[in-house]
Amino acid sequence: MIKPLLIYIVLAMGTFQVAIADPVNCYSVNISAHPNYPPFHWKEKDTIVGASIDISQKIFERLGVEVSVSYEGPWKRVLMSAKQGKIDFIPALKKTSDRQEYFLFTHNEFSINPVAIFVRKGETKVPASLEDLVGLFGSINAGDKHGDKIDSFVLKQPNMQFIHGLAQNFEMLKLGRTDYFITGFYTGYDYLKSNELSEHFKMAFKINGLKVHNGFALHYAKECNAIIKEFDKQLSLLKQKGEIEQSINDYNELWLGKYKEH
Repeated sequence: MIKPLLIYIVLAMGTFQVAIADPVNCYSVNISAHPNYPPFHWKEKDTIVGASIDISQKIFERLGVEVSVSYEGPWKRVLMSAKQGKIDFIPALKKTSDRQEYFLFTHNEFSINPVAIFVRKGETKVPASLEDLVGLFGSINAGDKHGDKIDSFVLKQPNMQFIHGLAQNFEMLKLGRTDYFITGFYTGYDYLKSNELSEHFKMAFKINGLKVHNGFALHYAKECNAIIKEFDKQLSLLKQKGEIEQSINDYNELWLGKYKEH
């Protein structure tokens, strides 16, 4: 009877050790974001920079939380890293029903991020609403979400293409292989301006009132609710002071200035 009992104790200890091998440290967060979504965030060398990173770091520092920012790869991989527990926090992303399955979003939004529908210049008939896009050939950046209303519309369109990267989406539009491209207003506008492509494209219409929130991965949220509540309070204070809007404007100018030099 002794040997089986010893085996049981060893197995039980082993199981217990596995359960606590990687405890969540609420005062240390790994964050990442979309690698090509200025002025909110974009890849620079081997990290991510932008207004969302700037504001998030400022808040975490106030809370005594150590921050590690990393470039994880394409947007889909960033989201998968959060699902798998490799990333604790992603700032400034759309709050959708499917993402709420693996994120706890802040109550206060980070900012308002309108969505724009871009078309080629010179078209005789310019769409003015989502209903006008039905039957046309469209594209959207693969992995992007713009809220349940737009996401639902996109999924119902049989002629929708999911293409990686702003450059590829605008190139398909320029070549006439698509009729419109749905993306964030700031992102699309900045890309066209910084690459001197405004003569080829125009914004057909813009959908306002769409918010971006900050998302805490559930593995972190379950253990660190006190930190999240304080983060939300600080986010509200910075918004009231106009610091978030100022940061977005500053990084917008930084992005445009940086890429005008090349």
